[in-house]
Amino acid sequence: MPRFYREKTFQFKLANYDVEEEFSIWKAYNQKGDVLNPETNQPYKFPIREGSDLKGTDGIVRKVGPEMKFMKRADFEKAYPGMARNTRYIRPIIVDNELYLYRFSYTVNNEIEKNIALLKGVGKDPLSVTFKQTFDRNKSPRQMYSLEVVGEVKTQPVQPTLTQQQKEAIEKTVAQIGKTVNTGLILDATEQAVYDAIMNLPIKIDKQKFVKVFTDNKVPSARAEQIYQEKYVKEKR
Repeated sequence: MPRFYREKTFQFKLANYDVEEEFSIWKAYNQKGDVLNPETNQPYKFPIREGSDLKGTDGIVRKVGPEMKFMKRADFEKAYPGMARNTRYIRPIIVDNELYLYRFSYTVNNEIEKNIALLKGVGKDPLSVTFKQTFDRNKSPRQMYSLEVVGEVKTQPVQPTLTQQQKEAIEKTVAQIGKTVNTGLILDATEQAVYDAIMNLPIKIDKQKFVKVFTDNKVPSARAEQIYQEKYVKEKR
């Protein structure tokens, strides 16, 4: 087994955008000692993979899969005490120039998806970027794994935006023909690319995360806050 599998903190690149969801049953995080099979009185061997039969304390034999995945939490914990449901996301990655398949947690996979969208939005190829997964066993299960982009993310060259003088000239011309114009908050190419990537996310993010994404792409925090207040909160529903 490669060293990074054991240490769980490592740098990698995505080999492609493929991802496969895998559901399984594990021993609960707060479970002390073995979880015994009541029929054999022997410890269960975890993980119990999808497709396996698993009998609950209610006497019902269920296959590890969608039925168990979508059981109500109280019902699952009653039927399978000492166990926990777990979904991993299998991706092909490159570590030290070698190709591996790795099972990422929901949290890290979600961050990978967000970063893919953001990187594409600023003209960067996500497959050329180095990511780092960090593992901290002292944190809660949802926070044990985190993800970051390693190094500076540069955007592709962009065309210059309108100068203030050009904007004023346009407004003057429009006014002369009896129309009004509302240019609103004007973003430069980098700001627009980052903003578009954030707008494409399926959820509305809070101000702290919004500003962090912009500052990670070399946009001053004060400017990011202005964009958040004057544009994002009005346009993102």
